[in-house]
Amino acid sequence: MTELAHEVVAFAATLESQRKQMLHQVSKVLSPPGALPITEQFDAVPRLSALLAASLEELKVAEEELSQQQETISAGHVRLEQQLNYFRMLFDFAPTPTIVTDLNAAIRDANVAACALLKRDARLLSRKPLAALVPRDERAAFRTALARLAITQGATDWALTLDRQTDVPVSVRASVVLVPDRTIGSGALLWQLYPATNPAAR
Repeated sequence: MTELAHEVVAFAATLESQRKQMLHQVSKVLSPPGALPITEQFDAVPRLSALLAASLEELKVAEEELSQQQETISAGHVRLEQQLNYFRMLFDFAPTPTIVTDLNAAIRDANVAACALLKRDARLLSRKPLAALVPRDERAAFRTALARLAITQGATDWALTLDRQTDVPVSVRASVVLVPDRTIGSGALLWQLYPATNPAAR
């Protein structure tokens, strides 16, 4: 539970306590004549007025605190969105062809360089199994190597051949990193692809 949630719960408990006190005081004020000693009848009204004034003051303070916390949360959301946009731009325009897949190698995302390398639009790559780009006679070996990634936590020099929609297949060296995601209990694979003709792949 967040700090804001704790404060809201505590504030609700305070209001409930004050509500009970006010009901008790109101019951005294509305009691039939003679039901209470005369001194208590005279004392009940000012006590109720003081309690109402205190409750209104606490409501104003609580409203101000909630408003400040909402402003802080909103500012935090803005900063987070700015950071996400920044990292998204870094991913999209990174010079190295990069794709993100789930643990079964279904493509979640591909940057501009990867789309250019594979001669495919990013929308056509989304959710496409990476195995579908591997030549049919190499798919069994691909799936075996993919299963080992969970044990090895990735691969640094994985030789692959990938089909391209409008060109001849391309040979690449893939660097694969297993990225755990503790929030949903699974993870993702980050693939960086180096064409075999690229000196960086040698």
